[in-house]
Amino acid sequence: MLTPGETTPLSPEVTPDGRIVVGSVETLRGVEAFVWDEAGGLQTLGGPVSNGFIFSRASAISDDGRTIVG
Repeated sequence: MLTPGETTPLSPEVTPDGRIVVGSVETLRGVEAFVWDEAGGLQTLGGPVSNGFIFSRASAISDDGRTIVG
């Protein structure tokens, strides 16, 4: 879970019903893909680590929210 002040969102995408948001955030650990919904809040999705930093992106989500691509 990310804490306030730790993140800067980059180009979020939203399901048509507005219930799920995906995108990438700049954190102290690097650039991380995230998913947000009301039940779980903002959660990072992990990713490959290079030189001690994470780099992952989530650039789109399916209409039903089940598939995230990046």
